[in-house]
Amino acid sequence: MSAFQMYRRHGSNRVNGDGVVKFLVTDPHFPRAVVFCLDDIETRLANLPHNAEPLRALRVARRRIDRITPEELSPEQRHDTFDHMQEDLAHIHDAVASEYFHFHRDVPTEPACQSM
Repeated sequence: MSAFQMYRRHGSNRVNGDGVVKFLVTDPHFPRAVVFCLDDIETRLANLPHNAEPLRALRVARRRIDRITPEELSPEQRHDTFDHMQEDLAHIHDAVASEYFHFHRDVPTEPACQSM
């Protein structure tokens, strides 16, 4: 099903920019909506060990979206709101990368050969 069809099923016969933006950010049933994706990430992180820091970053992002007002999604403020969302997503990325993919940075290495 396309995003357009999902949006129309969401209850709006008319397509307008503000409604589309709100739908793409906050709809918990649309698989490409930001909220849906964050909820899916949270479900998957909950099953992993050492998930405290990634979950903390994710929950900060989720709370910010839960508190978004219609004014923050207005054309005048949309850019700043999306900047904050991108920053939150970057924090989630950094926390996941740090926890699960950067183990080698914590292990001291010795040079392969020492010069005499």
